[in-house]
Amino acid sequence: MKKITVSECGYKLPIGVPSTNGKGLIRDFTLRPYKSSIDRHIADWVETNEAKYSRPGTLIAARVSKFVSLICSQFGDTAWALDKDKNSTPEQELAVYGMWYADVMYVYFMARIASLGKDYEYPYICPDKKCAANKGSKITFDLSTADVDILEPNDPLQKWVELKFPFKNRAGRLVKKFRIEPARWHITLQPDFYGKSADGVSYTILQDCVRGIDGQDGRYELTTDEIDEINHADVINIDRQTKSLAPGIDLQTKIECICGRLIVNPLNWTPDFFFGSSYPISEISNVSETTSTV
Repeated sequence: MKKITVSECGYKLPIGVPSTNGKGLIRDFTLRPYKSSIDRHIADWVETNEAKYSRPGTLIAARVSKFVSLICSQFGDTAWALDKDKNSTPEQELAVYGMWYADVMYVYFMARIASLGKDYEYPYICPDKKCAANKGSKITFDLSTADVDILEPNDPLQKWVELKFPFKNRAGRLVKKFRIEPARWHITLQPDFYGKSADGVSYTILQDCVRGIDGQDGRYELTTDEIDEINHADVINIDRQTKSLAPGIDLQTKIECICGRLIVNPLNWTPDFFFGSSYPISEISNVSETTSTV
């Protein structure tokens, strides 16, 4: 993988979508201008579907899915035309669910820059009592400077991980290795994705990212009972190996405080904040309607 900035990456996906001719992945994508019709369709969608998502995290992820299906006009070599009501189609929404997690988040991130600019403002209180920012202030992060890991042409999307403690699967076969790959977006829509172990590991990630076992060809899906049999040390290692394999954007803000302290905070990407409260009022007159460059 190669680490670059969002400004350098531009309108290129970290991983990419399959070409229609089956010859590899294409990273290019384009965006539509963010118009009020998008908000209208998202609001209508939430009103109809909110009850299906029992946990707040799944509803936020579903809103992001709907937004990406509306804001994108092309993925790879495939154009995405909206219907006669300027709405996305069910096929487009399903396509987003099947995309790589890293790619969906990157499109969402770039849509924020394209529509509202690169400045992301949030409240901050410096822990140093001698600092003027200790009583509270607002700081601005340049989104275009965020780091993003991208997949290079010869980088593998899958790897084998050896288990420290082999276990027997549902067929009674001793499993010694897992073939893993990065997560796809649809795992964020599963309630279990937000039910983690004490170490913060999502077992839904294990079910999605483990794609095969040694001694058996093709796709292999772990059952809950099989995951229960995996040693905790192997669970932690698989989680770490999966994250190290995955490209994607660094969703942290890194800024120097007025006192010189390095401030590192998680980026709040919830729709209402990312596309609302984080937008500096002073920037309203500076945003252009471009969707092709950073």
